[in-house]
Amino acid sequence: GLLNQILERLEKEHSRDLVSLMLSSLECSRSGLLESELRSILNLSDVQWRSLFLSLQLFLRPLDKSGEGILDFFHRQVAKAVRLRYNLGSGAGVNIHARLASFFEGKAKVENGNWVIKYPRGIKEIIYHLRESSQHDKVVGLLTDFKFINCKIRLRLTYELLDEYTLYLDKAPKEFPEETKKELKLYKDFISSNCHIFINHPQLGYQQAMNWNDSLISKAAQSLGDPIGQTFVTQINKSRAVQNEHISFNMTMVGKSEANWCEYSSALNAVAVGYRDGSLIFWCAGTGRNLATLSDHTERITSCSLSSDSKWVVTAGSDGKIFVYDTRTYQRSQRLVQHQDEVLAVRFEPSTKLIASGGEDLQIIIWDRSTGRSIHTLCEHTDAVTALAYSCDGSLLASGSNDKNVILWNARDNYSKIAVCSSNSKIKSLTVSKDGEYIVAGEQMNKIVVWNKRGEKHSTLLGHRGVVSSVMFFPDSVHVLSGSWDKSMKVWNIH
Repeated sequence: GLLNQILERLEKEHSRDLVSLMLSSLECSRSGLLESELRSILNLSDVQWRSLFLSLQLFLRPLDKSGEGILDFFHRQVAKAVRLRYNLGSGAGVNIHARLASFFEGKAKVENGNWVIKYPRGIKEIIYHLRESSQHDKVVGLLTDFKFINCKIRLRLTYELLDEYTLYLDKAPKEFPEETKKELKLYKDFISSNCHIFINHPQLGYQQAMNWNDSLISKAAQSLGDPIGQTFVTQINKSRAVQNEHISFNMTMVGKSEANWCEYSSALNAVAVGYRDGSLIFWCAGTGRNLATLSDHTERITSCSLSSDSKWVVTAGSDGKIFVYDTRTYQRSQRLVQHQDEVLAVRFEPSTKLIASGGEDLQIIIWDRSTGRSIHTLCEHTDAVTALAYSCDGSLLASGSNDKNVILWNARDNYSKIAVCSSNSKIKSLTVSKDGEYIVAGEQMNKIVVWNKRGEKHSTLLGHRGVVSSVMFFPDSVHVLSGSWDKSMKVWNIH
């Protein structure tokens, strides 16, 4: 027909091999090729490409204004003629698909063999061409390669990835071993169960895989080591004997940025983690799954506190904002507004009716949680308020500051001042014993200092080699757990 005559004329002008490769590549592509891709496949100079493109331009869809749009046939009759003329329904088509698969692999892989997302089309197109060129082992290899899978997730190609598992399982060669099919089904179930998370939080592919029931998937994720620079929270429970065997539990929770603060709730079976990017994420403590992500803060979360009944969580941020959330719905309940600068510490009073906050503006503010109104403002510190802690009965509030003092307040007497506990270093963390008898402070200069409730120094604990950023009393009111920038945790007897 007429189209065949036109193709013959083009072959005479530019050679059959060149015209065949260009048109066959377009026809075998899933939805066209970029001009830069086609030029790279054909390996043409600017002059050669311009001549060939002008000859074929009438049969192609117009490029966009940038000149770097997708090239494809303007009408399917042209595509049909190309398919028939170059036998693309047989071995010739398989060879073209194999060539395209190799091209896209080269674009999406770096020298060390890792998959990268700098060329998204390579990640997107390769499986289609491998499948069409009957390279089944390579398809299985990619669909069980967590580095490749994580790239698809990060590119928000999760549903496309799920379709690839479904399609390939439906059309898998009969000679495929059952073990291979089971492995593909395992990965498909993983993607299917987490699609709703990945589509909104594509950075959590590694996180969700790490906690996938100690399966092949979790082991594959663990084998990657550092997940492309992401920061994560790790929970390692002490080994315990079960039927004469020691089982060690290790759970990794990956967020989008550095984790600044975390609180655990046994009632919720969850860990609330505040991140440097301002997000608050609730992780299931049993499975490591992402339960909810709250993103009201515009800067880093500096502190968070769960209420004693675990129904509420309050967060403070460098943006000067304080938010109260209902953990039953993961919805914001209140925004507390009065601080004039960064808020560095926030703490629920044990009855959950009140919230204490402190920050760079030197103020401690006591809030009514239900109304969001401030009811007391305490202004005794001369530098930023960095730490707060209530006694278990709510009668005493301890506040720590960069002014190197801890002030004890009588919460039952309109927060009147009880005592000032002076130190030699900035205060970074505080805790009050369950019996209310002792106050412990972690300091910037690596020390832990213990005072009694009258403000008298009881002891100094030495051993950390970095800022003591967190301290917590055990229920016995004798032992204290501390965490430090020296990357260690220590248990102390304060006596």
